[in-house]
Amino acid sequence: MITLLESMLAPLNREALQTLLLNLARSRPEWGAEIEKEIAKLPPSPTPPFVLAGVGALAVAPVPLAPTVIRKQVRNALKAALSSENINSWDDDDSDRIMELESGITPLIEIADASIEAGDGRAAFPTLEAITDELIGEWERVEDVISEASELFEDLGRAWAEALLTVELTPEERQDWIDRLETWQEAGDTCGADRGLAVAVEAAKQGWDYPPLVRVLQGEITDKGAWEDEPEDCADELAVARLNVLERQGRWQEAAYLAEAEGQYERHMALLVRLGRAEEAVEIALTLLSTAASALTLAKVLIENNEINRALRIGEHGLSLQGPISPLAIWLRDTALAVEEKALAIRAAMAALREAPNLIDYTRLQEIADEQWPPLREEILTRLRATRSFDAANHVDIFLHEGMREEALHAVHDSWNYDLVARVVETLTPELPLQVIPICAHQAARIMDAGKADRYHYAAQWVERARNAYRAAGQEEQWQAYKAGLLATHQRKYKLVPMLRPL
Repeated sequence: MITLLESMLAPLNREALQTLLLNLARSRPEWGAEIEKEIAKLPPSPTPPFVLAGVGALAVAPVPLAPTVIRKQVRNALKAALSSENINSWDDDDSDRIMELESGITPLIEIADASIEAGDGRAAFPTLEAITDELIGEWERVEDVISEASELFEDLGRAWAEALLTVELTPEERQDWIDRLETWQEAGDTCGADRGLAVAVEAAKQGWDYPPLVRVLQGEITDKGAWEDEPEDCADELAVARLNVLERQGRWQEAAYLAEAEGQYERHMALLVRLGRAEEAVEIALTLLSTAASALTLAKVLIENNEINRALRIGEHGLSLQGPISPLAIWLRDTALAVEEKALAIRAAMAALREAPNLIDYTRLQEIADEQWPPLREEILTRLRATRSFDAANHVDIFLHEGMREEALHAVHDSWNYDLVARVVETLTPELPLQVIPICAHQAARIMDAGKADRYHYAAQWVERARNAYRAAGQEEQWQAYKAGLLATHQRKYKLVPMLRPL
Protein backbone atom coordinates (compact mmCIF):
# COMPACT_ATOMS: atom_id res chain seq x y z
CA MET A 1 0.00 0.00 0.00
CA ILE A 2 1.38 3.39 -0.99
CA THR A 3 2.01 5.55 2.06
CA LEU A 4 0.86 9.15 2.33
CA LEU A 5 4.43 10.42 1.96
CA GLU A 6 4.98 8.29 -1.13
CA SER A 7 1.77 9.65 -2.62
CA MET A 8 2.87 13.23 -1.99
CA LEU A 9 6.32 12.67 -3.50
CA ALA A 10 5.05 10.85 -6.58
CA PRO A 11 4.08 13.93 -8.67
CA LEU A 12 7.25 15.89 -7.93
CA ASN A 13 9.75 16.28 -10.77
CA ARG A 14 13.53 16.23 -10.48
CA GLU A 15 13.82 19.99 -9.83
CA ALA A 16 11.15 19.94 -7.13
CA LEU A 17 12.76 16.98 -5.37
CA GLN A 18 16.18 18.63 -5.54
CA THR A 19 14.76 21.85 -4.06
CA LEU A 20 13.05 19.88 -1.31
CA LEU A 21 16.26 18.07 -0.32
CA LEU A 22 18.36 21.24 -0.38
CA ASN A 23 15.84 23.11 1.80
CA LEU A 24 15.83 20.23 4.29
CA ALA A 25 19.63 20.21 4.37
CA ARG A 26 19.76 23.96 4.98
CA SER A 27 17.20 23.88 7.79
CA ARG A 28 18.58 20.68 9.34
CA PRO A 29 22.35 20.45 8.77
CA GLU A 30 22.45 17.04 10.44
CA TRP A 31 20.03 15.78 7.79
CA GLY A 32 22.38 17.02 5.08
CA ALA A 33 25.01 14.52 6.18
CA GLU A 34 22.46 11.71 6.13
CA ILE A 35 21.27 12.70 2.67
CA GLU A 36 24.86 12.63 1.42
CA LYS A 37 25.28 9.09 2.80
CA GLU A 38 22.11 7.90 1.07
CA ILE A 39 23.15 9.48 -2.23
CA ALA A 40 26.48 7.67 -2.04
CA LYS A 41 24.62 4.35 -1.84
CA LEU A 42 22.66 4.99 -5.04
CA PRO A 43 23.70 3.24 -8.29
CA PRO A 44 25.01 5.38 -11.18
CA SER A 45 22.30 7.37 -12.99
CA PRO A 46 21.03 5.68 -16.16
CA THR A 47 21.35 7.27 -19.56
CA PRO A 48 18.81 10.13 -19.78
CA PRO A 49 15.71 9.53 -21.90
CA PHE A 50 15.70 10.44 -25.56
CA VAL A 51 14.78 14.07 -26.12
CA LEU A 52 13.79 15.51 -29.47
CA ALA A 53 16.10 18.26 -30.65
CA GLY A 54 14.74 21.68 -29.79
CA VAL A 55 11.98 20.31 -27.57
CA GLY A 56 13.81 20.54 -24.23
CA ALA A 57 13.34 18.24 -21.25
CA LEU A 58 11.10 15.26 -21.77
CA ALA A 59 7.68 15.98 -20.26
CA VAL A 60 6.70 13.54 -17.54
CA ALA A 61 2.98 13.11 -16.91
CA PRO A 62 2.31 14.04 -13.27
CA VAL A 63 0.81 11.41 -10.98
CA PRO A 64 -2.13 12.95 -9.10
CA LEU A 65 -2.95 11.88 -5.59
CA ALA A 66 -6.11 9.92 -4.91
CA PRO A 67 -9.02 12.21 -3.94
CA THR A 68 -9.28 10.43 -0.58
CA VAL A 69 -5.68 11.38 0.16
CA ILE A 70 -6.31 14.97 -0.91
CA ARG A 71 -9.34 15.20 1.37
CA LYS A 72 -7.36 13.86 4.29
CA GLN A 73 -4.63 16.41 3.66
CA VAL A 74 -7.18 19.24 3.60
CA ARG A 75 -8.59 18.09 6.94
CA ASN A 76 -5.07 17.91 8.35
CA ALA A 77 -4.38 21.45 7.14
CA LEU A 78 -7.54 22.74 8.82
CA LYS A 79 -6.60 20.95 12.03
CA ALA A 80 -3.08 22.40 11.92
CA ALA A 81 -4.45 25.90 11.41
CA LEU A 82 -6.71 25.42 14.39
CA SER A 83 -4.18 24.00 16.83
CA SER A 84 -0.70 24.94 15.58
CA GLU A 85 1.91 25.09 18.33
CA ASN A 86 3.25 28.22 16.64
CA ILE A 87 0.04 30.10 17.42
CA ASN A 88 -0.40 31.05 21.06
CA SER A 89 -3.34 33.44 21.08
CA TRP A 90 -6.96 33.66 20.04
CA ASP A 91 -6.91 37.37 19.29
CA ASP A 92 -8.42 39.13 16.31
CA ASP A 93 -5.30 38.74 14.15
CA ASP A 94 -5.80 35.49 12.26
CA SER A 95 -2.95 35.98 9.80
CA ASP A 96 -0.80 33.26 11.38
CA ARG A 97 -3.62 30.74 11.14
CA ILE A 98 -4.27 31.66 7.52
CA MET A 99 -0.58 31.18 6.73
CA GLU A 100 -0.67 27.80 8.45
CA LEU A 101 -3.69 26.80 6.39
CA GLU A 102 -2.14 28.03 3.15
CA SER A 103 1.02 26.05 3.84
CA GLY A 104 -1.07 22.89 3.90
CA ILE A 105 -3.38 23.63 0.96
CA THR A 106 -1.05 25.34 -1.52
CA PRO A 107 1.04 22.18 -2.20
CA LEU A 108 -2.19 20.37 -3.06
CA ILE A 109 -3.16 23.07 -5.54
CA GLU A 110 0.32 22.76 -7.03
CA ILE A 111 -0.39 19.08 -7.72
CA ALA A 112 -3.32 20.18 -9.86
CA ASP A 113 -1.16 22.85 -11.46
CA ALA A 114 1.29 20.17 -12.57
CA SER A 115 -1.43 18.49 -14.60
CA ILE A 116 -2.64 21.80 -16.00
CA GLU A 117 0.85 22.84 -17.06
CA ALA A 118 1.29 19.48 -18.77
CA GLY A 119 -1.81 20.29 -20.83
CA ASP A 120 -4.11 17.83 -19.05
CA GLY A 121 -6.64 20.00 -17.29
CA ARG A 122 -9.10 17.14 -16.99
CA ALA A 123 -6.63 15.23 -14.79
CA ALA A 124 -6.65 18.20 -12.40
CA PHE A 125 -10.42 18.10 -11.86
CA PRO A 126 -10.49 15.34 -9.17
CA THR A 127 -7.77 17.08 -7.17
CA LEU A 128 -9.41 20.50 -7.37
CA GLU A 129 -12.83 19.04 -6.61
CA ALA A 130 -11.53 17.27 -3.51
CA ILE A 131 -9.76 20.40 -2.25
CA THR A 132 -12.73 22.69 -2.86
CA ASP A 133 -15.42 20.38 -1.53
CA GLU A 134 -13.49 19.45 1.60
CA LEU A 135 -12.26 22.96 2.35
CA ILE A 136 -15.70 24.54 2.11
CA GLY A 137 -17.52 21.59 3.67
CA GLU A 138 -15.23 21.53 6.71
CA TRP A 139 -14.81 25.31 7.09
CA GLU A 140 -16.99 25.36 10.19
CA ARG A 141 -14.06 23.76 12.01
CA VAL A 142 -12.05 26.98 11.78
CA GLU A 143 -14.64 29.69 11.16
CA ASP A 144 -14.44 30.88 14.76
CA VAL A 145 -10.71 31.66 14.47
CA ILE A 146 -10.25 32.43 10.74
CA SER A 147 -12.51 35.13 9.37
CA GLU A 148 -11.90 34.26 5.72
CA ALA A 149 -9.15 33.07 3.36
CA SER A 150 -9.84 35.00 0.17
CA GLU A 151 -6.28 34.77 -1.19
CA LEU A 152 -6.25 31.00 -0.83
CA PHE A 153 -9.58 30.72 -2.64
CA GLU A 154 -8.35 33.10 -5.33
CA ASP A 155 -5.45 30.73 -5.99
CA LEU A 156 -7.88 27.82 -6.06
CA GLY A 157 -10.18 29.73 -8.41
CA ARG A 158 -7.29 30.52 -10.73
CA ALA A 159 -6.36 26.83 -10.90
CA TRP A 160 -9.97 25.91 -11.63
CA ALA A 161 -10.18 28.53 -14.39
CA GLU A 162 -6.99 27.32 -16.09
CA ALA A 163 -8.05 23.68 -15.82
CA LEU A 164 -11.46 24.42 -17.34
CA LEU A 165 -9.91 26.48 -20.14
CA THR A 166 -7.45 23.71 -20.94
CA VAL A 167 -10.22 21.17 -21.59
CA GLU A 168 -12.68 21.06 -24.47
CA LEU A 169 -15.89 20.69 -22.49
CA THR A 170 -19.20 19.50 -23.84
CA PRO A 171 -22.19 21.81 -23.19
CA GLU A 172 -23.42 19.34 -20.57
CA GLU A 173 -20.04 19.24 -18.82
CA ARG A 174 -19.78 22.99 -18.86
CA GLN A 175 -23.19 23.45 -17.27
CA ASP A 176 -22.41 20.78 -14.70
CA TRP A 177 -19.25 22.58 -13.61
CA ILE A 178 -21.06 25.93 -13.55
CA ASP A 179 -23.69 24.48 -11.23
CA ARG A 180 -21.15 22.85 -8.93
CA LEU A 181 -18.92 25.91 -8.73
CA GLU A 182 -21.87 28.18 -7.99
CA THR A 183 -23.01 25.78 -5.26
CA TRP A 184 -19.55 25.98 -3.67
CA GLN A 185 -19.65 29.77 -4.01
CA GLU A 186 -22.93 29.96 -2.13
CA ALA A 187 -21.80 27.54 0.55
CA GLY A 188 -18.53 29.40 1.00
CA ASP A 189 -19.84 32.95 1.05
CA THR A 190 -18.36 33.59 4.51
CA CYS A 191 -14.87 32.17 3.93
CA GLY A 192 -13.90 33.94 0.68
CA ALA A 193 -14.92 31.18 -1.74
CA ASP A 194 -17.63 33.31 -3.34
CA ARG A 195 -15.11 35.86 -4.59
CA GLY A 196 -12.26 33.43 -5.13
CA LEU A 197 -14.23 31.02 -7.31
CA ALA A 198 -15.87 33.77 -9.39
CA VAL A 199 -13.13 33.55 -12.01
CA ALA A 200 -13.71 29.81 -12.34
CA VAL A 201 -17.47 30.29 -12.81
CA GLU A 202 -16.86 32.90 -15.49
CA ALA A 203 -14.29 30.68 -17.24
CA ALA A 204 -16.82 27.84 -17.33
CA LYS A 205 -19.59 30.12 -18.63
CA GLN A 206 -17.53 31.76 -21.36
CA GLY A 207 -15.08 29.07 -22.39
CA TRP A 208 -13.34 30.04 -25.62
CA ASP A 209 -16.45 30.62 -27.73
CA TYR A 210 -17.71 33.75 -25.97
CA PRO A 211 -18.29 36.09 -28.97
CA PRO A 212 -16.40 39.17 -27.66
CA LEU A 213 -13.46 36.90 -26.80
CA VAL A 214 -13.51 35.30 -30.22
CA ARG A 215 -13.36 38.73 -31.85
CA VAL A 216 -10.42 39.77 -29.67
CA LEU A 217 -8.47 36.62 -30.46
CA GLN A 218 -8.93 37.45 -34.14
CA GLY A 219 -7.38 40.88 -33.59
CA GLU A 220 -10.49 43.05 -33.16
CA ILE A 221 -9.59 45.32 -30.23
CA THR A 222 -12.21 47.69 -28.79
CA ASP A 223 -12.65 49.72 -25.62
CA LYS A 224 -14.77 46.92 -24.14
CA GLY A 225 -11.94 44.41 -24.35
CA ALA A 226 -13.15 40.81 -24.26
CA TRP A 227 -16.52 41.68 -22.72
CA GLU A 228 -19.99 42.29 -24.12
CA ASP A 229 -20.99 44.68 -21.37
CA GLU A 230 -19.25 45.88 -18.20
CA PRO A 231 -16.45 43.52 -17.13
CA GLU A 232 -16.98 41.37 -14.07
CA ASP A 233 -14.92 42.04 -10.94
CA CYS A 234 -12.80 39.00 -11.81
CA ALA A 235 -11.92 40.32 -15.30
CA ASP A 236 -8.20 40.69 -14.58
CA GLU A 237 -7.94 37.26 -13.02
CA LEU A 238 -9.77 35.69 -15.95
CA ALA A 239 -7.51 37.48 -18.44
CA VAL A 240 -4.42 36.16 -16.63
CA ALA A 241 -5.79 32.60 -16.59
CA ARG A 242 -6.54 32.78 -20.31
CA LEU A 243 -3.11 34.19 -21.07
CA ASN A 244 -1.45 31.42 -19.07
CA VAL A 245 -3.27 28.81 -21.13
CA LEU A 246 -2.64 30.51 -24.46
CA GLU A 247 1.08 30.90 -23.74
CA ARG A 248 1.43 27.28 -22.68
CA GLN A 249 -0.15 26.30 -25.97
CA GLY A 250 2.21 28.56 -27.92
CA ARG A 251 -0.61 30.76 -29.21
CA TRP A 252 1.50 33.91 -28.98
CA GLN A 253 -0.43 36.15 -31.38
CA GLU A 254 -3.81 35.42 -29.83
CA ALA A 255 -2.29 35.98 -26.39
CA ALA A 256 -0.88 39.32 -27.54
CA TYR A 257 -4.29 40.44 -28.80
CA LEU A 258 -5.93 39.41 -25.54
CA ALA A 259 -3.28 41.08 -23.36
CA GLU A 260 -3.66 44.32 -25.30
CA ALA A 261 -7.46 44.21 -25.16
CA GLU A 262 -7.55 43.48 -21.41
CA GLY A 263 -4.93 46.03 -20.39
CA GLN A 264 -2.36 43.42 -19.35
CA TYR A 265 0.40 45.67 -20.59
CA GLU A 266 3.39 43.83 -19.14
CA ARG A 267 2.24 40.58 -20.70
CA HIS A 268 1.47 42.38 -23.95
CA MET A 269 4.98 43.78 -24.21
CA ALA A 270 6.59 40.44 -23.38
CA LEU A 271 4.46 38.75 -26.05
CA LEU A 272 5.42 41.34 -28.65
CA VAL A 273 9.05 40.51 -27.96
CA ARG A 274 8.38 36.81 -28.49
CA LEU A 275 6.63 37.68 -31.75
CA GLY A 276 9.75 39.45 -33.01
CA ARG A 277 8.37 42.94 -32.44
CA ALA A 278 10.87 44.03 -29.79
CA GLU A 279 11.19 47.64 -30.87
CA GLU A 280 7.42 48.07 -30.71
CA ALA A 281 7.47 46.60 -27.20
CA VAL A 282 10.22 48.97 -26.13
CA GLU A 283 8.39 52.05 -27.46
CA ILE A 284 5.25 51.04 -25.57
CA ALA A 285 7.29 50.35 -22.45
CA LEU A 286 8.92 53.77 -22.46
CA THR A 287 5.44 55.26 -22.28
CA LEU A 288 3.52 52.84 -20.07
CA LEU A 289 5.93 51.26 -17.60
CA SER A 290 5.53 52.75 -14.13
CA THR A 291 7.68 50.58 -11.85
CA ALA A 292 11.25 49.37 -11.82
CA ALA A 293 10.00 45.82 -11.23
CA SER A 294 8.02 45.94 -14.48
CA ALA A 295 11.07 47.20 -16.32
CA LEU A 296 13.15 44.34 -14.95
CA THR A 297 10.55 41.79 -16.08
CA LEU A 298 10.54 43.14 -19.63
CA ALA A 299 14.32 43.50 -19.73
CA LYS A 300 14.75 39.84 -18.85
CA VAL A 301 12.33 38.82 -21.61
CA LEU A 302 14.35 40.91 -24.06
CA ILE A 303 17.55 39.21 -22.96
CA GLU A 304 15.96 35.79 -23.40
CA ASN A 305 15.20 36.79 -26.97
CA ASN A 306 18.75 38.08 -27.67
CA GLU A 307 17.67 41.74 -27.60
CA ILE A 308 20.57 42.85 -25.40
CA ASN A 309 20.77 46.51 -26.38
CA ARG A 310 17.03 47.00 -26.00
CA ALA A 311 17.15 45.21 -22.65
CA LEU A 312 19.80 47.62 -21.43
CA ARG A 313 17.74 50.55 -22.68
CA ILE A 314 14.70 49.39 -20.72
CA GLY A 315 16.84 48.66 -17.67
CA GLU A 316 18.31 52.15 -17.69
CA HIS A 317 14.85 53.66 -18.11
CA GLY A 318 13.62 51.62 -15.16
CA LEU A 319 16.10 53.30 -12.82
CA SER A 320 13.92 56.42 -12.97
CA LEU A 321 10.63 54.63 -12.23
CA GLN A 322 8.75 54.05 -9.01
CA GLY A 323 9.17 51.30 -6.46
CA PRO A 324 12.29 49.50 -5.22
CA ILE A 325 15.00 49.75 -7.86
CA SER A 326 17.79 47.73 -6.25
CA PRO A 327 16.93 44.37 -7.92
CA LEU A 328 16.78 46.08 -11.32
CA ALA A 329 19.96 48.05 -10.67
CA ILE A 330 21.95 44.96 -9.67
CA TRP A 331 20.70 43.08 -12.74
CA LEU A 332 21.55 46.03 -14.97
CA ARG A 333 25.01 46.39 -13.43
CA ASP A 334 25.90 42.76 -14.08
CA THR A 335 24.33 42.63 -17.55
CA ALA A 336 26.03 45.83 -18.65
CA LEU A 337 29.38 44.52 -17.42
CA ALA A 338 28.89 41.31 -19.37
CA VAL A 339 28.71 43.29 -22.62
CA GLU A 340 31.41 45.78 -21.58
CA GLU A 341 29.07 48.73 -21.06
CA LYS A 342 31.09 49.93 -18.11
CA ALA A 343 29.61 53.43 -17.75
CA LEU A 344 26.10 52.04 -17.55
CA ALA A 345 27.24 49.38 -15.09
CA ILE A 346 28.66 52.06 -12.80
CA ARG A 347 25.47 54.14 -12.96
CA ALA A 348 23.42 51.09 -12.09
CA ALA A 349 25.75 50.13 -9.24
CA MET A 350 25.48 53.60 -7.75
CA ALA A 351 21.69 53.51 -8.01
CA ALA A 352 21.63 50.23 -6.11
CA LEU A 353 23.87 51.57 -3.36
CA ARG A 354 21.86 54.77 -2.96
CA GLU A 355 18.76 52.72 -2.22
CA ALA A 356 20.20 49.74 -0.36
CA PRO A 357 23.84 50.15 0.65
CA ASN A 358 25.69 46.96 1.54
CA LEU A 359 29.27 45.79 1.59
CA ILE A 360 28.96 43.26 -1.26
CA ASP A 361 27.66 45.82 -3.75
CA TYR A 362 30.06 48.44 -2.39
CA THR A 363 33.14 46.32 -3.03
CA ARG A 364 31.76 45.25 -6.39
CA LEU A 365 31.54 48.88 -7.47
CA GLN A 366 35.06 49.43 -6.18
CA GLU A 367 36.25 46.59 -8.43
CA ILE A 368 34.73 48.00 -11.59
CA ALA A 369 35.12 51.75 -11.05
CA ASP A 370 38.94 51.94 -11.41
CA GLU A 371 39.98 55.60 -11.63
CA GLN A 372 36.43 56.79 -10.98
CA TRP A 373 36.38 55.17 -7.55
CA PRO A 374 37.61 58.06 -5.33
CA PRO A 375 34.73 60.47 -6.04
CA LEU A 376 32.18 57.66 -6.03
CA ARG A 377 33.52 56.40 -2.71
CA GLU A 378 33.28 59.86 -1.18
CA GLU A 379 29.70 60.29 -2.40
CA ILE A 380 28.63 56.98 -0.89
CA LEU A 381 30.37 57.54 2.45
CA THR A 382 29.01 61.08 2.75
CA ARG A 383 25.52 59.74 2.24
CA LEU A 384 26.06 57.00 4.85
CA ARG A 385 27.35 59.48 7.42
CA ALA A 386 24.25 61.64 6.95
CA THR A 387 21.75 58.77 7.01
CA ARG A 388 20.39 57.06 10.08
CA SER A 389 19.15 53.54 9.51
CA PHE A 390 16.80 51.44 11.68
CA ASP A 391 19.14 48.52 11.08
CA ALA A 392 22.63 49.96 10.72
CA ALA A 393 24.34 46.64 9.96
CA ASN A 394 25.06 47.45 6.32
CA HIS A 395 26.36 50.91 7.21
CA VAL A 396 28.60 49.39 9.85
CA ASP A 397 29.98 46.79 7.46
CA ILE A 398 31.05 49.48 5.02
CA PHE A 399 32.48 51.74 7.75
CA LEU A 400 34.56 48.91 9.21
CA HIS A 401 35.71 47.89 5.72
CA GLU A 402 36.96 51.44 5.24
CA GLY A 403 38.58 51.61 8.67
CA MET A 404 36.11 54.30 9.75
CA ARG A 405 35.94 53.19 13.38
CA GLU A 406 34.31 56.21 14.97
CA GLU A 407 31.62 56.32 12.27
CA ALA A 408 30.84 52.67 12.99
CA LEU A 409 30.51 53.40 16.71
CA HIS A 410 28.29 56.38 16.02
CA ALA A 411 26.05 54.28 13.77
CA VAL A 412 25.29 51.79 16.56
CA HIS A 413 25.25 54.11 19.56
CA ASP A 414 21.46 54.04 20.03
CA SER A 415 20.79 50.78 18.24
CA TRP A 416 18.51 48.12 19.70
CA ASN A 417 20.29 45.46 17.65
CA TYR A 418 22.33 44.03 20.53
CA ASP A 419 24.22 41.58 18.34
CA LEU A 420 25.33 44.34 15.99
CA VAL A 421 26.39 46.64 18.83
CA ALA A 422 28.29 43.78 20.46
CA ARG A 423 30.09 42.98 17.22
CA VAL A 424 31.22 46.56 16.75
CA VAL A 425 32.22 46.95 20.40
CA GLU A 426 34.27 43.77 20.47
CA THR A 427 35.95 44.64 17.17
CA LEU A 428 36.94 48.15 18.24
CA THR A 429 37.76 47.64 21.92
CA PRO A 430 41.52 47.21 21.29
CA GLU A 431 41.71 50.42 19.25
CA LEU A 432 39.05 52.73 20.73
CA PRO A 433 38.45 51.51 24.28
CA LEU A 434 37.47 54.90 25.68
CA GLN A 435 34.78 55.38 23.00
CA VAL A 436 33.50 51.84 23.61
CA ILE A 437 33.00 52.21 27.36
CA PRO A 438 29.99 54.60 27.24
CA ILE A 439 28.23 52.36 24.75
CA CYS A 440 28.67 49.29 26.95
CA ALA A 441 27.56 51.18 30.03
CA HIS A 442 24.49 52.50 28.19
CA GLN A 443 23.45 49.02 27.03
CA ALA A 444 23.94 47.55 30.51
CA ALA A 445 22.02 50.35 32.23
CA ARG A 446 19.14 49.99 29.76
CA ILE A 447 18.61 46.42 31.02
CA MET A 448 19.43 46.84 34.70
CA ASP A 449 17.30 49.96 35.19
CA ALA A 450 14.31 48.22 33.62
CA GLY A 451 14.49 45.59 36.37
CA LYS A 452 13.83 42.62 34.10
CA ALA A 453 15.49 39.78 35.93
CA ASP A 454 15.24 37.36 33.02
CA ARG A 455 17.59 39.62 31.03
CA TYR A 456 20.20 40.32 33.70
CA HIS A 457 22.65 37.92 32.09
CA TYR A 458 22.73 40.22 29.06
CA ALA A 459 23.45 43.17 31.31
CA ALA A 460 26.34 41.24 32.86
CA GLN A 461 27.75 40.60 29.39
CA TRP A 462 27.73 44.34 28.66
CA VAL A 463 29.41 45.08 31.96
CA GLU A 464 32.07 42.50 31.10
CA ARG A 465 32.64 44.23 27.75
CA ALA A 466 33.00 47.53 29.60
CA ARG A 467 35.57 45.89 31.89
CA ASN A 468 37.55 44.72 28.86
CA ALA A 469 37.50 48.24 27.42
CA TYR A 470 38.62 49.82 30.71
CA ARG A 471 41.52 47.40 30.90
CA ALA A 472 42.44 47.93 27.23
CA ALA A 473 42.67 51.63 28.06
CA GLY A 474 44.82 50.90 31.11
CA GLN A 475 42.14 52.21 33.50
CA GLU A 476 41.84 49.48 36.12
CA GLU A 477 41.00 51.94 38.90
CA GLN A 478 38.20 53.49 36.87
CA TRP A 479 36.85 49.99 36.17
CA GLN A 480 36.79 49.12 39.86
CA ALA A 481 35.00 52.38 40.62
CA TYR A 482 32.41 51.71 37.89
CA LYS A 483 31.83 48.18 39.18
CA ALA A 484 31.51 49.33 42.76
CA GLY A 485 28.96 51.93 41.72
CA LEU A 486 26.88 49.31 39.96
CA LEU A 487 26.91 47.01 42.98
CA ALA A 488 25.86 49.84 45.23
CA THR A 489 23.08 51.02 42.94
CA HIS A 490 21.65 47.57 42.28
CA GLN A 491 22.42 45.88 45.63
CA ARG A 492 18.78 44.78 46.10
CA LYS A 493 18.68 42.93 42.77
CA TYR A 494 19.65 39.54 44.13
CA LYS A 495 19.77 37.84 40.75
CA LEU A 496 21.99 40.52 39.24
CA VAL A 497 24.58 41.06 41.96
CA PRO A 498 26.03 37.48 41.82
CA MET A 499 26.60 37.99 38.11
CA LEU A 500 28.50 41.26 38.63
CA ARG A 501 30.72 40.37 41.58
CA PRO A 502 33.00 37.89 39.75
CA LEU A 503 33.75 40.35 36.94
